[in-house]
Amino acid sequence: MVEEHTTAEPGPGAWEALWQCLDGLQADARALRRLSQQEPLLQARPDYPRARIGRPHTDEVRQALNDVVRRLGDVRRLLPEVFAELRESPERGTPGGRPAGLAADESPRAIAARVEALVRTATSLEQEAFEPLPALPPHAPPYLAGSEPPGHEMAGTKAILLSLGIETIVSALRNALLGIANTRGGPAGAP
Repeated sequence: MVEEHTTAEPGPGAWEALWQCLDGLQADARALRRLSQQEPLLQARPDYPRARIGRPHTDEVRQALNDVVRRLGDVRRLLPEVFAELRESPERGTPGGRPAGLAADESPRAIAARVEALVRTATSLEQEAFEPLPALPPHAPPYLAGSEPPGHEMAGTKAILLSLGIETIVSALRNALLGIANTRGGPAGAP
């Protein structure tokens, strides 16, 4: 005999897993901001060396970017499961599918779209962080060594923008989760 699951409540595992992902993403955002001023994200040109003392941070950057991509994938996977109740019972939220009292940019659809944009940014940063910049022509003045080519963001700049996006999505998701918990009267497994 096959049992049917008719409950619309997400399991405590989904809430806890999403909340833990958010904690990890916040730590990754802090690490990206710190690493943005280190090689390879700094992207010093080989023809204009900068005096750097200390150990290389390549493995640490690679690990931080891998963690960001993995955790954003987990958030993308957990969002439909956690917000399933809003689709099935719109009387608990607004007709747009968000808990009452939350801003429109904190709706599940808006958050999912922002997570997708962050996944694309993190994936491209994973590739661009380890590519060397093209060398300057021999007659280029030294002050150009620190500037970026037109239309190209330096990896360190992109890492800072990614960390700010992660911080924004973490706070929006926490607000949404707490808003759902408040409208439902504190579901099991909600923080």
